[in-house]
Amino acid sequence: MRWEVKISGPLVILEQLAEATQNRTVHLRLLSDDYLLESPRLAQLDSVEDVRSYADRIVRCLRGLVIFAGGEPGDLRLERIGQLDRGKPKYHIYHTLDVLYLPIPDKGHRRPPSAELGALVGLTDKDQDVSHVLELLAMGTDWVNLYRVYEVVEAEVSGQGITGKGWASDSEVRRFKHTANHPGVTGFEARHGRMSADPPVEPMAHRDAIRLVKGIVGGWLAEKLGQ
Repeated sequence: MRWEVKISGPLVILEQLAEATQNRTVHLRLLSDDYLLESPRLAQLDSVEDVRSYADRIVRCLRGLVIFAGGEPGDLRLERIGQLDRGKPKYHIYHTLDVLYLPIPDKGHRRPPSAELGALVGLTDKDQDVSHVLELLAMGTDWVNLYRVYEVVEAEVSGQGITGKGWASDSEVRRFKHTANHPGVTGFEARHGRMSADPPVEPMAHRDAIRLVKGIVGGWLAEKLGQ
C-alpha cells in the first residue's frame, strides 16, 4: 500500500527537519509546497488507522527532538493522510495533534547538530526507548514527566549507570529525585501526595531540573549514536 502523509507546522521547523533528515530512512520531503513524511515502514501498513498511529508517533518524536534541541515546535502536527491511487492521493482523514509548548528556553545542554538530529529521527524507528523518551519530552517538562524521562534512561543504561558515565553527579540526582518527589517543595506537581521525610534543604529549581534531565538525555543519545 502507498500512502501520502503530510506534516504541517512552522515553516522554519519543517525546513530544518527536512534538511536534517535528508537521505535518512525516515525523512521529510518537500513536494509542491507540502512536507511529506516518508519511511519504508509506511509501505508495510495496510490500514489508515495503522498509518495514523505510526505517523503520530513519529511526529511526537519530531516534536521531542525540536524541544530537546532547544527549539519550539509550535503547531508541528500530522495534517492529513492519503492513499495513493495511480499516483493521485485519495484523502481518508484530517487529523490534528494538540499544540504543546516549552515556555522555558534551555541553554544548559549540548544541542545536537543537524546531522545528529537526522540520525536520531531514524533511531526512533528502531529503538523503542529512544522513541519513548522523545515522546515524553514532547508531552512537557513538568516534574512528573521529567522523572519519567529519567526513569526510562536509568532503566536502559547498564553497568556504570547515569552517574558513572558522567552525565550527572550523585548529588544532582539526589536533589532532583527528592525535589520531584516531595509535595512540600513541588506541591501538586510532586510525584507523591504525602511524604514522611523532610523536604530537601536545597531543593532543585525547575529550570535546573530541565537542564539536568536534558543533559542526561543528551549523553545517552550521543552514546546511542556512537554504538
